[in-house]
Amino acid sequence: MMASWLVEDGHVWGHSTMDQLRVGEALVRLLKGWSLCDENDVCLKWPNDVYIRTGKGGMGKAGGVLFEAVSQGRKHRLVLGIGVNTKASYEGGFSGLAELGLNADAGALHSAVHAVVASLFESLIGVPSSRVDSVRIEAAVMHGFSTLGNPLYRGEELAVDGLDDGGALVLKGGEEAMDDPELLTWSIL
Repeated sequence: MMASWLVEDGHVWGHSTMDQLRVGEALVRLLKGWSLCDENDVCLKWPNDVYIRTGKGGMGKAGGVLFEAVSQGRKHRLVLGIGVNTKASYEGGFSGLAELGLNADAGALHSAVHAVVASLFESLIGVPSSRVDSVRIEAAVMHGFSTLGNPLYRGEELAVDGLDDGGALVLKGGEEAMDDPELLTWSIL
């Protein structure tokens, strides 16, 4: 299932890594709730991927979250894209919902994911906005590290202490934050 949503049209919106984490964490909660799987069978890989345990015992990428901003002069648009594999595929380190015993078709999955996105971003008069639960998001990221292993930076394992307000990784023993996932590799993936 692949789908996209226009989450901002016209205004400048301060998009950060935390937005991807927010959607990814909600997607992980949805999949865990649907499948009633073991806690370690689904996890969020910082900053935007969902991993599911494969039938072979390893973890495979089953989905992802991506924001794309487009600006033309004073017009700004922000699009959220979500992809989730419904079928299992052992090729190239991928997994899917079938690994969790879920035989959801793309339409049912889209409806559920749409409800999640609406709960996070839709603004209705008289309804309080959804706030960012940074404690829950940070716990999901740390759970991903415990399941997938700590990331490597220049061949050295990173010791992560948590997240900053924008969703960047706060490293232990320093005041540095890591915000570029392209600089990281994962030891068990």
